[in-house]
Amino acid sequence: MVLDEGQILQLIEKPSNPMIKEWKRQHGVLDIYMNGGDVATQLEKVKNFENEEQKKLRQSIARSTKDLMSYLLNPLQKVYSANGFNNQIEIKTETAKKKFFEHIDKLPEGMSLRKWMQTYWMEAYISDPNGLILIESESWEDNPRSYPTYKSINTVHDYKLKWDDFEYIIFLHKEVEIDNSKYQIYRVYDDEKDALYYVKNNKLMPYGNVQGVDSFDENHIWQHDKGYVPAVLASDIVNKKGGKKPFIEKIDESLKEYLRDSSVHSIYKFLHGFPIFWRYAMKCTTCSGDGRVTNYSYDPEQPESDTNQPTKKCPTCHGKRLKVTSDVSDGVTLPLPQNSDDPKLAPDIAGYVTPDLETWERQVEEMLSMKKDMFYALWGTTIAEEQGVEKTATEAYLNVQPIMDKLSTVSDTAEEKENKVIEYMAKAMIPDYFETSTVKYGKRFLIETPDVLWNKYITAKEKNAPVSTLDHLYEQYLMAEYHNDMAMMERKIKEFNLEPFVHYSVTDLKGIATADQLQEKILFSSWNSKADYDKDIETLEQEFKDYVIKYKDENNSEDSSRNQRGQGD
Repeated sequence: MVLDEGQILQLIEKPSNPMIKEWKRQHGVLDIYMNGGDVATQLEKVKNFENEEQKKLRQSIARSTKDLMSYLLNPLQKVYSANGFNNQIEIKTETAKKKFFEHIDKLPEGMSLRKWMQTYWMEAYISDPNGLILIESESWEDNPRSYPTYKSINTVHDYKLKWDDFEYIIFLHKEVEIDNSKYQIYRVYDDEKDALYYVKNNKLMPYGNVQGVDSFDENHIWQHDKGYVPAVLASDIVNKKGGKKPFIEKIDESLKEYLRDSSVHSIYKFLHGFPIFWRYAMKCTTCSGDGRVTNYSYDPEQPESDTNQPTKKCPTCHGKRLKVTSDVSDGVTLPLPQNSDDPKLAPDIAGYVTPDLETWERQVEEMLSMKKDMFYALWGTTIAEEQGVEKTATEAYLNVQPIMDKLSTVSDTAEEKENKVIEYMAKAMIPDYFETSTVKYGKRFLIETPDVLWNKYITAKEKNAPVSTLDHLYEQYLMAEYHNDMAMMERKIKEFNLEPFVHYSVTDLKGIATADQLQEKILFSSWNSKADYDKDIETLEQEFKDYVIKYKDENNSEDSSRNQRGQGD
Protein backbone atom coordinates (compact mmCIF):
# COMPACT_ATOMS: atom_id res chain seq x y z
CA MET A 1 0.00 0.00 0.00
CA VAL A 2 1.27 3.47 -0.92
CA LEU A 3 -0.03 6.47 1.04
CA ASP A 4 -0.35 9.92 -0.50
CA GLU A 5 0.01 13.06 1.60
CA GLY A 6 -3.72 13.48 2.03
CA GLN A 7 -4.08 9.95 3.41
CA ILE A 8 -1.08 10.47 5.69
CA LEU A 9 -2.58 13.64 7.17
CA GLN A 10 -5.91 11.90 7.67
CA LEU A 11 -4.31 8.90 9.42
CA ILE A 12 -2.21 11.14 11.66
CA GLU A 13 -5.30 13.03 12.75
CA LYS A 14 -7.48 9.93 13.01
CA PRO A 15 -5.70 6.54 13.13
CA SER A 16 -7.47 3.68 11.36
CA ASN A 17 -6.60 1.09 14.02
CA PRO A 18 -8.82 1.58 17.09
CA MET A 19 -6.98 -1.11 19.11
CA ILE A 20 -3.61 0.67 19.41
CA LYS A 21 -4.57 2.46 22.62
CA GLU A 22 -5.70 -0.76 24.32
CA TRP A 23 -2.57 -2.61 23.16
CA LYS A 24 -0.42 0.11 24.70
CA ARG A 25 -2.29 -0.15 28.00
CA GLN A 26 -1.91 -3.93 27.98
CA HIS A 27 1.80 -3.76 27.24
CA GLY A 28 2.34 -1.18 29.99
CA VAL A 29 0.77 -3.49 32.58
CA LEU A 30 2.57 -6.63 31.41
CA ASP A 31 5.89 -4.80 31.24
CA ILE A 32 5.54 -3.87 34.92
CA TYR A 33 4.93 -7.52 35.75
CA MET A 34 7.97 -8.54 33.66
CA ASN A 35 10.50 -5.82 34.43
CA GLY A 36 9.19 -3.96 37.47
CA GLY A 37 8.64 -0.21 37.42
CA ASP A 38 5.72 1.78 38.74
CA VAL A 39 4.13 -1.07 40.69
CA ALA A 40 1.87 1.39 42.54
CA THR A 41 -0.20 1.95 39.38
CA GLN A 42 -1.38 -1.67 39.57
CA LEU A 43 -2.43 -1.53 43.24
CA GLU A 44 -5.91 -0.27 43.93
CA LYS A 45 -7.29 0.83 47.27
CA VAL A 46 -8.94 -2.03 49.18
CA LYS A 47 -12.34 -0.51 49.93
CA ASN A 48 -13.61 -0.62 53.52
CA PHE A 49 -10.25 -1.98 54.72
CA GLU A 50 -7.73 0.83 54.25
CA ASN A 51 -7.70 4.57 53.94
CA GLU A 52 -5.76 6.63 51.42
CA GLU A 53 -2.67 6.92 53.63
CA GLN A 54 -2.60 3.18 54.25
CA LYS A 55 -2.89 2.53 50.52
CA LYS A 56 0.06 4.84 49.81
CA LEU A 57 2.16 3.05 52.44
CA ARG A 58 1.32 -0.34 50.91
CA GLN A 59 2.19 0.97 47.44
CA SER A 60 5.51 2.36 48.65
CA ILE A 61 6.75 -0.98 50.03
CA ALA A 62 5.16 -3.30 47.44
CA ARG A 63 7.57 -5.57 45.60
CA SER A 64 7.41 -6.22 41.87
CA THR A 65 6.76 -9.65 40.34
CA LYS A 66 10.07 -9.81 38.40
CA ASP A 67 11.31 -12.81 40.38
CA LEU A 68 7.98 -14.60 39.97
CA MET A 69 8.02 -14.01 36.20
CA SER A 70 11.57 -15.31 35.97
CA TYR A 71 10.42 -18.53 37.65
CA LEU A 72 7.27 -18.92 35.54
CA LEU A 73 9.00 -18.24 32.23
CA ASN A 74 12.25 -20.08 32.86
CA PRO A 75 11.33 -23.01 30.56
CA LEU A 76 11.27 -20.59 27.60
CA GLN A 77 15.07 -20.40 27.77
CA LYS A 78 15.10 -24.00 26.55
CA VAL A 79 13.92 -22.80 23.12
CA TYR A 80 17.37 -21.35 22.50
CA SER A 81 19.39 -23.99 24.35
CA ALA A 82 17.79 -27.01 22.68
CA ASN A 83 20.06 -29.23 20.62
CA GLY A 84 19.46 -29.61 16.89
CA PHE A 85 19.53 -25.99 15.62
CA ASN A 86 20.20 -25.74 11.89
CA ASN A 87 20.43 -22.66 9.69
CA GLN A 88 20.29 -23.14 5.91
CA ILE A 89 20.43 -19.87 3.94
CA GLU A 90 20.64 -20.31 0.18
CA ILE A 91 22.73 -17.55 -1.44
CA LYS A 92 23.97 -17.76 -5.04
CA THR A 93 27.65 -16.88 -4.55
CA GLU A 94 30.09 -17.86 -1.83
CA THR A 95 31.34 -14.27 -1.51
CA ALA A 96 27.83 -12.92 -0.84
CA LYS A 97 27.09 -15.86 1.46
CA LYS A 98 30.22 -15.28 3.52
CA LYS A 99 29.49 -11.57 3.80
CA PHE A 100 25.92 -12.14 4.94
CA PHE A 101 26.81 -14.85 7.49
CA GLU A 102 29.52 -12.64 8.97
CA HIS A 103 26.91 -9.89 9.32
CA ILE A 104 24.27 -11.99 11.10
CA ASP A 105 26.94 -13.47 13.37
CA LYS A 106 27.67 -9.96 14.64
CA LEU A 107 24.98 -7.33 14.22
CA PRO A 108 25.72 -3.64 14.91
CA GLU A 109 24.67 -4.23 18.54
CA GLY A 110 27.56 -6.69 18.88
CA MET A 111 25.46 -9.85 19.14
CA SER A 112 24.41 -12.57 16.71
CA LEU A 113 20.95 -12.57 15.15
CA ARG A 114 20.04 -15.64 17.20
CA LYS A 115 21.05 -13.88 20.43
CA TRP A 116 19.14 -10.79 19.29
CA MET A 117 16.00 -12.87 18.80
CA GLN A 118 16.40 -14.40 22.24
CA THR A 119 16.93 -10.99 23.85
CA TYR A 120 14.40 -8.80 22.05
CA TRP A 121 11.87 -10.95 20.22
CA MET A 122 11.24 -13.35 23.13
CA GLU A 123 10.33 -10.58 25.56
CA ALA A 124 8.07 -8.94 22.97
CA TYR A 125 6.38 -12.31 22.37
CA ILE A 126 5.69 -12.54 26.11
CA SER A 127 4.49 -9.02 26.89
CA ASP A 128 4.21 -6.93 23.69
CA PRO A 129 2.46 -9.15 21.12
CA ASN A 130 1.40 -6.27 18.90
CA GLY A 131 4.83 -4.70 18.84
CA LEU A 132 7.04 -5.40 15.84
CA ILE A 133 10.51 -5.99 14.44
CA LEU A 134 11.42 -3.44 11.78
CA ILE A 135 14.33 -4.15 9.45
CA GLU A 136 16.34 -0.96 9.17
CA SER A 137 18.69 -0.38 6.24
CA GLU A 138 21.60 1.99 5.93
CA SER A 139 20.28 3.42 2.70
CA TRP A 140 22.90 6.12 2.42
CA GLU A 141 25.84 3.71 2.36
CA ASP A 142 27.45 2.35 -0.82
CA ASN A 143 27.64 -1.04 0.87
CA PRO A 144 24.42 -1.02 2.92
CA ARG A 145 23.80 -3.16 5.97
CA SER A 146 20.42 -4.13 7.32
CA TYR A 147 19.55 -5.15 10.86
CA PRO A 148 16.50 -5.82 13.04
CA THR A 149 15.16 -3.25 15.50
CA TYR A 150 12.49 -3.85 18.10
CA LYS A 151 9.67 -1.31 17.98
CA SER A 152 7.43 -1.37 21.03
CA ILE A 153 3.72 -0.76 20.50
CA ASN A 154 4.32 2.42 22.51
CA THR A 155 6.24 3.85 19.51
CA VAL A 156 3.36 3.20 17.10
CA HIS A 157 0.76 5.79 16.14
CA ASP A 158 -1.07 3.59 13.64
CA TYR A 159 -0.60 0.57 11.41
CA LYS A 160 -2.62 -1.63 9.11
CA LEU A 161 -2.22 -5.35 8.54
CA LYS A 162 -3.33 -7.68 5.79
CA TRP A 163 -3.15 -11.00 7.58
CA ASP A 164 0.26 -10.67 9.24
CA ASP A 165 1.84 -8.43 6.58
CA PHE A 166 2.05 -4.70 7.18
CA GLU A 167 0.49 -2.37 4.60
CA TYR A 168 1.84 0.73 6.35
CA ILE A 169 3.17 1.86 9.73
CA ILE A 170 3.13 5.34 11.25
CA PHE A 171 5.59 5.70 14.12
CA LEU A 172 5.77 8.33 16.84
CA HIS A 173 9.32 9.30 15.90
CA LYS A 174 10.13 12.06 18.40
CA GLU A 175 9.16 15.53 19.60
CA VAL A 176 11.13 18.53 18.33
CA GLU A 177 11.03 22.27 18.63
CA ILE A 178 10.47 24.18 15.39
CA ASP A 179 10.12 27.97 15.39
CA ASN A 180 9.75 27.98 19.20
CA SER A 181 6.88 25.48 19.10
CA LYS A 182 6.91 21.78 19.88
CA TYR A 183 5.78 19.29 17.25
CA GLN A 184 5.40 15.51 17.09
CA ILE A 185 7.42 14.01 14.24
CA TYR A 186 5.77 11.04 12.54
CA ARG A 187 7.68 8.40 10.60
CA VAL A 188 5.62 6.93 7.76
CA TYR A 189 6.66 3.61 6.26
CA ASP A 190 4.75 2.08 3.33
CA ASP A 191 5.50 -0.06 0.27
CA GLU A 192 7.50 2.66 -1.46
CA LYS A 193 8.84 5.16 1.03
CA ASP A 194 10.13 5.83 4.51
CA ALA A 195 9.45 9.50 5.34
CA LEU A 196 9.23 12.02 8.19
CA TYR A 197 6.41 14.53 8.64
CA TYR A 198 4.80 16.79 11.21
CA VAL A 199 1.50 18.66 11.24
CA LYS A 200 1.42 22.45 11.44
CA ASN A 201 -1.81 24.45 11.21
CA ASN A 202 -3.61 21.31 9.97
CA LYS A 203 -1.13 20.94 7.13
CA LEU A 204 1.29 18.08 6.53
CA MET A 205 4.85 19.37 6.63
CA PRO A 206 8.06 17.50 5.66
CA TYR A 207 10.70 17.13 8.35
CA GLY A 208 14.39 16.46 7.90
CA ASN A 209 14.78 18.54 4.75
CA VAL A 210 18.38 19.25 5.72
CA GLN A 211 20.66 16.55 4.36
CA GLY A 212 21.80 14.11 7.04
CA VAL A 213 19.05 14.81 9.58
CA ASP A 214 17.84 11.46 10.92
CA SER A 215 19.56 9.76 7.97
CA PHE A 216 17.08 11.16 5.47
CA ASP A 217 18.09 13.19 2.42
CA GLU A 218 17.08 16.73 1.52
CA ASN A 219 13.66 15.50 0.38
CA HIS A 220 12.91 13.98 3.83
CA ILE A 221 12.05 10.73 2.04
CA TRP A 222 13.88 7.48 1.49
CA GLN A 223 12.32 6.02 -1.64
CA HIS A 224 13.07 2.35 -1.02
CA ASP A 225 10.57 0.93 -3.60
CA LYS A 226 10.63 -2.52 -2.03
CA GLY A 227 6.97 -3.17 -2.64
CA TYR A 228 6.48 -4.21 0.97
CA VAL A 229 7.04 -3.02 4.53
CA PRO A 230 9.97 -4.98 6.05
CA ALA A 231 8.40 -5.55 9.46
CA VAL A 232 7.43 -8.65 11.43
CA LEU A 233 4.71 -8.81 14.06
CA ALA A 234 5.99 -10.05 17.43
CA SER A 235 3.37 -12.71 18.11
CA ASP A 236 1.21 -15.17 16.21
CA ILE A 237 -1.24 -16.02 19.03
CA VAL A 238 -4.58 -14.93 17.60
CA ASN A 239 -6.89 -12.72 19.62
CA LYS A 240 -10.39 -13.05 18.22
CA LYS A 241 -11.16 -9.54 19.45
CA GLY A 242 -8.37 -8.16 17.29
CA GLY A 243 -4.60 -8.23 17.23
CA LYS A 244 -2.45 -10.81 18.99
CA LYS A 245 -2.38 -12.20 22.50
CA PRO A 246 0.68 -12.12 24.79
CA PHE A 247 2.16 -15.44 25.86
CA ILE A 248 1.18 -14.71 29.48
CA GLU A 249 -2.40 -13.67 28.65
CA LYS A 250 -3.84 -16.64 30.57
CA ILE A 251 -2.35 -15.45 33.86
CA ASP A 252 -2.64 -11.64 33.61
CA GLU A 253 -5.49 -11.52 36.16
CA SER A 254 -3.69 -13.93 38.47
CA LEU A 255 -0.59 -11.74 38.30
CA LYS A 256 -2.62 -8.74 39.39
CA GLU A 257 -4.05 -10.70 42.31
CA TYR A 258 -0.61 -12.02 43.26
CA LEU A 259 0.83 -8.50 43.22
CA ARG A 260 -1.98 -7.30 45.49
CA ASP A 261 -1.61 -10.23 47.90
CA SER A 262 2.15 -9.80 47.95
CA SER A 263 1.73 -6.12 48.85
CA VAL A 264 -0.67 -7.05 51.67
CA HIS A 265 1.87 -9.55 52.98
CA SER A 266 4.63 -6.93 52.74
CA ILE A 267 2.60 -4.42 54.75
CA TYR A 268 1.81 -7.12 57.31
CA LYS A 269 5.52 -7.84 57.76
CA PHE A 270 6.31 -4.14 57.84
CA LEU A 271 3.72 -3.23 60.49
CA HIS A 272 3.32 -6.45 62.48
CA GLY A 273 6.47 -8.46 61.83
CA PHE A 274 8.39 -7.30 64.91
CA PRO A 275 7.87 -9.08 68.25
CA ILE A 276 6.74 -6.69 71.00
CA PHE A 277 8.71 -6.90 74.26
CA TRP A 278 6.76 -6.87 77.52
CA ARG A 279 7.69 -7.15 81.21
CA TYR A 280 6.26 -6.44 84.62
CA ALA A 281 6.80 -2.88 85.72
CA MET A 282 9.91 -2.26 87.85
CA LYS A 283 10.77 0.71 89.99
CA CYS A 284 13.17 3.25 88.59
CA THR A 285 16.50 2.61 90.30
CA THR A 286 17.46 6.30 90.22
CA CYS A 287 14.48 7.68 92.16
CA SER A 288 13.42 4.42 93.89
CA GLY A 289 9.98 4.77 92.35
CA ASP A 290 9.27 8.28 93.69
CA GLY A 291 9.52 10.00 90.32
CA ARG A 292 11.58 12.78 91.85
CA VAL A 293 15.14 13.19 93.13
CA THR A 294 16.95 15.70 95.36
CA ASN A 295 17.62 19.01 93.70
CA TYR A 296 21.13 19.89 94.87
CA SER A 297 20.92 23.33 93.27
CA TYR A 298 17.93 24.26 95.46
CA ASP A 299 18.42 27.54 97.33
CA PRO A 300 16.10 27.72 100.38
CA GLU A 301 16.81 31.44 100.73
CA GLN A 302 15.24 32.08 97.36
CA PRO A 303 11.53 31.88 96.69
CA GLU A 304 10.44 28.56 95.26
CA SER A 305 9.70 28.35 91.53
CA ASP A 306 9.55 25.74 88.77
CA THR A 307 13.34 25.54 88.78
CA ASN A 308 14.00 26.21 92.47
CA GLN A 309 12.42 23.39 94.45
CA PRO A 310 13.78 20.87 96.98
CA THR A 311 13.20 18.02 94.50
CA LYS A 312 13.10 17.77 90.76
CA LYS A 313 11.76 15.35 88.16
CA CYS A 314 13.83 12.19 87.90
CA PRO A 315 16.08 12.55 84.83
CA THR A 316 16.00 8.77 84.24
CA CYS A 317 12.28 7.91 84.28
CA HIS A 318 11.11 11.51 83.64
CA GLY A 319 8.71 11.29 86.55
CA LYS A 320 7.07 8.02 85.47
CA ARG A 321 8.50 6.18 88.53
CA LEU A 322 9.08 3.04 86.40
CA LYS A 323 12.19 1.69 84.74
CA VAL A 324 12.06 2.68 81.08
CA THR A 325 15.10 0.87 79.65
CA SER A 326 17.18 -2.06 80.84
CA ASP A 327 20.87 -2.78 80.92
CA VAL A 328 22.22 -6.28 80.35
CA SER A 329 23.65 -6.26 83.88
CA ASP A 330 20.29 -5.38 85.48
CA GLY A 331 18.75 -7.99 87.72
CA VAL A 332 15.28 -8.43 89.19
CA THR A 333 14.79 -9.33 92.83
CA LEU A 334 11.59 -11.24 93.54
CA PRO A 335 10.08 -11.88 96.99
CA LEU A 336 10.45 -15.44 98.23
CA PRO A 337 7.07 -17.25 98.19
CA GLN A 338 5.95 -17.85 101.83
CA ASN A 339 3.42 -20.58 101.12
CA SER A 340 1.87 -22.53 98.23
CA ASP A 341 -0.80 -19.86 97.70
CA ASP A 342 1.74 -17.16 96.82
CA PRO A 343 1.96 -16.63 93.01
CA LYS A 344 5.11 -17.89 91.34
CA LEU A 345 6.23 -15.21 88.91
CA ALA A 346 9.54 -16.57 87.64
CA PRO A 347 10.34 -17.04 84.84
CA ASP A 348 7.27 -15.30 83.42
CA ILE A 349 8.26 -11.79 84.44
CA ALA A 350 9.02 -10.74 80.84
CA GLY A 351 8.60 -11.98 77.29
CA TYR A 352 7.58 -11.17 73.74
CA VAL A 353 4.23 -10.77 72.02
CA THR A 354 4.84 -12.64 68.78
CA PRO A 355 3.05 -11.74 65.53
CA ASP A 356 0.11 -13.80 64.34
CA LEU A 357 2.18 -16.51 62.66
CA GLU A 358 -0.89 -18.39 61.45
CA THR A 359 -1.93 -15.43 59.32
CA TRP A 360 1.64 -14.99 58.11
CA GLU A 361 1.95 -18.66 57.11
CA ARG A 362 -1.48 -18.68 55.46
CA GLN A 363 -0.52 -15.69 53.31
CA VAL A 364 2.68 -17.40 52.20
CA GLU A 365 0.83 -20.65 51.47
CA GLU A 366 -1.75 -18.78 49.38
CA MET A 367 0.94 -17.08 47.28
CA LEU A 368 2.77 -20.39 46.77
CA SER A 369 -0.50 -21.95 45.66
CA MET A 370 -1.10 -19.11 43.20
CA LYS A 371 2.45 -19.49 41.89
CA LYS A 372 1.84 -23.18 41.28
CA ASP A 373 -1.52 -22.51 39.59
CA MET A 374 0.01 -19.91 37.27
CA PHE A 375 2.78 -22.30 36.26
CA TYR A 376 0.16 -24.93 35.46
CA ALA A 377 -1.90 -22.44 33.44
CA LEU A 378 1.15 -21.60 31.30
CA TRP A 379 2.68 -25.04 30.92
CA GLY A 380 -0.04 -27.60 31.60
CA THR A 381 1.92 -29.22 34.42
CA THR A 382 3.63 -28.55 37.73
CA ILE A 383 7.26 -29.03 38.64
CA ALA A 384 7.83 -32.32 40.42
CA GLU A 385 9.98 -30.72 43.15
CA GLU A 386 7.07 -28.48 44.09
CA GLN A 387 4.92 -31.47 45.01
CA GLY A 388 6.69 -32.10 48.29
CA VAL A 389 7.15 -35.79 47.47
CA GLU A 390 9.86 -37.61 45.57
CA LYS A 391 8.78 -38.41 42.02
CA THR A 392 9.73 -41.52 40.11
CA ALA A 393 11.53 -41.21 36.79
CA THR A 394 8.36 -42.14 34.88
CA GLU A 395 6.27 -39.55 36.71
CA ALA A 396 8.89 -36.87 36.06
CA TYR A 397 8.81 -37.68 32.35
CA LEU A 398 5.02 -37.46 32.18
CA ASN A 399 5.06 -34.13 34.02
CA VAL A 400 7.63 -32.66 31.67
CA GLN A 401 5.90 -33.69 28.45
CA PRO A 402 3.34 -30.82 28.40
CA ILE A 403 6.22 -28.34 28.78
CA MET A 404 7.97 -29.90 25.80
CA ASP A 405 4.78 -29.68 23.74
CA LYS A 406 4.38 -25.99 24.57
CA LEU A 407 8.05 -25.27 23.88
CA SER A 408 7.72 -26.93 20.49
CA THR A 409 4.92 -24.50 19.60
CA VAL A 410 6.96 -21.50 20.73
CA SER A 411 9.97 -22.84 18.83
CA ASP A 412 7.91 -23.07 15.62
CA THR A 413 6.92 -19.42 16.04
CA ALA A 414 10.53 -18.39 16.64
CA GLU A 415 11.56 -20.21 13.46
CA GLU A 416 8.92 -18.42 11.43
CA LYS A 417 9.84 -14.99 12.78
CA GLU A 418 13.60 -15.48 12.36
CA ASN A 419 13.18 -16.76 8.79
CA LYS A 420 11.18 -13.66 7.93
CA VAL A 421 13.77 -11.37 9.53
CA ILE A 422 16.57 -13.06 7.57
CA GLU A 423 14.59 -12.78 4.35
CA TYR A 424 14.04 -9.02 4.78
CA MET A 425 17.66 -8.46 5.79
CA ALA A 426 19.05 -10.43 2.84
CA LYS A 427 16.73 -8.74 0.34
CA ALA A 428 18.03 -5.38 1.55
CA MET A 429 21.72 -6.33 1.56
CA ILE A 430 22.12 -8.84 -1.28
CA PRO A 431 18.86 -8.72 -3.29
CA ASP A 432 20.41 -10.25 -6.41
CA TYR A 433 21.91 -13.24 -4.60
CA PHE A 434 19.44 -14.29 -1.89
CA GLU A 435 17.25 -17.32 -2.61
CA THR A 436 15.72 -18.89 0.53
CA SER A 437 16.15 -19.14 4.30
CA THR A 438 15.32 -22.27 6.27
CA VAL A 439 16.02 -21.84 9.98
CA LYS A 440 15.18 -24.90 12.05
CA TYR A 441 15.29 -24.62 15.81
CA GLY A 442 16.32 -27.64 17.85
CA LYS A 443 13.53 -29.62 19.50
CA ARG A 444 15.64 -31.57 21.99
CA PHE A 445 14.58 -29.52 24.98
CA LEU A 446 16.68 -30.34 28.03
CA ILE A 447 13.97 -30.00 30.66
CA GLU A 448 14.94 -32.89 32.91
CA THR A 449 18.11 -32.90 35.00
CA PRO A 450 20.95 -35.35 34.34
CA ASP A 451 20.07 -37.18 37.57
CA VAL A 452 16.49 -37.76 36.45
CA LEU A 453 17.61 -38.92 33.01
CA TRP A 454 20.21 -41.24 34.51
CA ASN A 455 17.58 -42.81 36.78
CA LYS A 456 15.31 -43.33 33.77
CA TYR A 457 18.15 -45.03 31.94
CA ILE A 458 19.02 -47.32 34.88
CA THR A 459 15.34 -48.22 35.34
CA ALA A 460 15.04 -49.08 31.65
CA LYS A 461 18.11 -51.32 31.89
CA GLU A 462 16.72 -53.11 34.93
CA LYS A 463 13.47 -53.74 33.07
CA ASN A 464 15.34 -55.10 30.02
CA ALA A 465 14.19 -52.36 27.67
CA PRO A 466 15.16 -52.68 23.97
CA VAL A 467 18.65 -51.51 23.06
CA SER A 468 17.18 -48.75 20.86
CA THR A 469 15.39 -47.36 23.92
CA LEU A 470 18.56 -47.54 26.01
CA ASP A 471 20.47 -45.76 23.22
CA HIS A 472 17.94 -42.93 23.20
CA LEU A 473 17.88 -42.52 26.99
CA TYR A 474 21.67 -42.62 27.31
CA GLU A 475 22.09 -40.03 24.56
CA GLN A 476 19.57 -37.76 26.33
CA TYR A 477 21.57 -38.13 29.54
CA LEU A 478 24.83 -37.19 27.79
CA MET A 479 23.29 -34.08 26.22
CA ALA A 480 21.94 -32.92 29.59
CA GLU A 481 25.13 -33.73 31.53
CA TYR A 482 27.51 -32.00 29.10
CA HIS A 483 25.17 -29.34 27.76
CA ASN A 484 27.55 -26.50 28.64
CA ASP A 485 30.67 -28.31 27.41
CA MET A 486 30.17 -29.07 23.73
CA ALA A 487 33.67 -30.50 23.26
CA MET A 488 33.17 -33.01 26.05
CA MET A 489 29.68 -33.83 24.80
CA GLU A 490 31.07 -34.58 21.34
CA ARG A 491 33.73 -36.85 22.87
CA LYS A 492 31.24 -38.72 25.05
CA ILE A 493 28.88 -39.31 22.12
CA LYS A 494 31.77 -40.69 20.08
CA GLU A 495 32.71 -42.95 23.00
CA PHE A 496 29.08 -44.05 23.23
CA ASN A 497 29.04 -45.02 19.54
CA LEU A 498 32.43 -46.76 19.64
CA GLU A 499 32.32 -48.83 22.83
CA PRO A 500 31.25 -52.45 22.26
CA PHE A 501 28.09 -53.44 24.13
CA VAL A 502 28.02 -49.99 25.73
CA HIS A 503 25.03 -50.72 27.96
CA TYR A 504 26.58 -53.78 29.58
CA SER A 505 29.55 -54.41 31.87
CA VAL A 506 32.11 -57.16 31.43
CA THR A 507 30.36 -59.08 34.21
CA ASP A 508 27.03 -58.79 32.38
CA LEU A 509 28.58 -60.22 29.21
CA LYS A 510 30.22 -63.27 30.77
CA GLY A 511 28.46 -66.39 29.59
CA ILE A 512 26.63 -64.42 26.86
CA ALA A 513 29.24 -62.84 24.59
CA THR A 514 31.87 -64.72 22.63
CA ALA A 515 35.49 -64.67 23.76
CA ASP A 516 36.40 -62.19 21.01
CA GLN A 517 33.52 -59.88 21.93
CA LEU A 518 34.44 -59.99 25.59
CA GLN A 519 38.05 -59.23 24.73
CA GLU A 520 37.03 -56.18 22.66
CA LYS A 521 34.98 -54.90 25.58
CA ILE A 522 37.97 -55.24 27.92
CA LEU A 523 40.42 -53.68 25.43
CA PHE A 524 38.24 -50.62 24.82
CA SER A 525 39.12 -49.09 28.19
CA SER A 526 42.88 -49.13 27.57
CA TRP A 527 42.49 -47.90 23.97
CA ASN A 528 40.03 -45.17 24.99
CA SER A 529 42.48 -43.51 27.41
CA LYS A 530 44.93 -42.91 24.55
CA ALA A 531 42.51 -42.12 21.70
CA ASP A 532 42.54 -38.74 19.92
CA TYR A 533 38.90 -37.66 19.88
CA ASP A 534 39.58 -34.71 17.63
CA LYS A 535 39.46 -37.24 14.79
CA ASP A 536 36.22 -38.19 13.06
CA ILE A 537 34.36 -41.24 14.27
CA GLU A 538 35.13 -43.34 11.16
CA THR A 539 38.87 -42.90 11.73
CA LEU A 540 38.53 -43.72 15.44
CA GLU A 541 36.49 -46.80 14.66
CA GLN A 542 39.21 -48.09 12.32
CA GLU A 543 41.95 -47.28 14.85
CA PHE A 544 40.16 -49.30 17.52
CA LYS A 545 39.81 -52.27 15.17
CA ASP A 546 43.52 -52.05 14.34
CA TYR A 547 44.33 -51.87 18.07
CA VAL A 548 42.36 -55.05 18.72
CA ILE A 549 43.96 -56.88 15.79
CA LYS A 550 47.44 -55.79 16.87
CA TYR A 551 46.80 -56.98 20.42
CA LYS A 552 45.59 -60.36 19.22
CA ASP A 553 48.57 -60.75 16.86
CA GLU A 554 51.03 -59.92 19.65
CA ASN A 555 49.34 -62.35 22.01
CA ASN A 556 49.30 -65.10 19.40
CA SER A 557 53.01 -64.51 18.72
CA GLU A 558 53.81 -64.75 22.43
CA ASP A 559 51.76 -67.95 22.72
CA SER A 560 53.63 -69.48 19.79
CA SER A 561 56.97 -68.57 21.34
CA ARG A 562 56.03 -70.14 24.67
CA ASN A 563 54.84 -73.28 22.91
CA GLN A 564 58.09 -73.55 20.96
CA ARG A 565 60.17 -73.13 24.16
CA GLY A 566 58.06 -75.75 25.84
CA GLN A 567 58.61 -78.25 23.03
CA GLY A 568 62.40 -77.56 23.08
CA ASP A 569 62.55 -78.28 26.79
